[in-house]
Amino acid sequence: MLSAIAATLFLSALQASDASEARISHSQALKAAVEQDKLADATPFVRVERLAAAADAAARALVGDGAERALAAAVADARWRAFLDPLEGADGLARELRELSIDLTFEPLMEAPVPVGWPEWTPVQAILVQDYPAYRLASAPMDGSSQTGAFFALFNHISRNEIPMTAPVEVEFEEDGGYLDERSMAFLYESPDQETPAGVEGDVKIVDIAPRSALTIGMRGRTSARRIERAARELERVLATRSDLRASGELRTLGYNGPSVRRSSNYFEVQIPVERVEL
Repeated sequence: MLSAIAATLFLSALQASDASEARISHSQALKAAVEQDKLADATPFVRVERLAAAADAAARALVGDGAERALAAAVADARWRAFLDPLEGADGLARELRELSIDLTFEPLMEAPVPVGWPEWTPVQAILVQDYPAYRLASAPMDGSSQTGAFFALFNHISRNEIPMTAPVEVEFEEDGGYLDERSMAFLYESPDQETPAGVEGDVKIVDIAPRSALTIGMRGRTSARRIERAARELERVLATRSDLRASGELRTLGYNGPSVRRSSNYFEVQIPVERVEL
């Protein structure tokens, strides 16, 4: 039995290593293609096809990784744009592939401790099911127009109670008329065993969360409403193909960086809580 478990763990580690190596290799290949494009004396349509060939090769190698979706979408968008404005189609694809090459090997800056037993961060553009341990959080309501009030209510709570700041900061959403509204913000405690007041403290509610899972996509850059909505649609598309999963909660984001981190290096995850279904 132990040898079978060890073999499974070794295979998982080997697959993770292969995925990492594939990301590194094709990140370098995409960067090289973009650099060659700068020097190329070619028509915009030829440029698009040369860049598309590099993107297609990376997408084929990364099937199942998640990044292949973003690569395929970049190529499809560039070909469509090239019919309207050939130069913008070529230049736009070069920009997209440059950003995707960074995504493939990006490692976030972890500015604060995460809760005990927290899983590893999700690679950018990858979609994974992440399993979370039991944890405690302090939550404050949001009015959908600003995060400032909720943030300072939570910050004052942890300051008064001498609770260390952790990452990530959780924001939960609800859909209203086809739009996503921010419903609440939460700070996570480092351990559910911390001695803190239970129940409600002003606008802050302290809640113990049972172990749960979430279908998750890793993101880099701005946490704009448009990007979150696009990520949500992608998660919903993937969830619709997974008969072994069903949604069990509202969309949320987990933000790992504060305003001191430059926007291009900001890391966050978009998630749909899920539960496993016995087939």
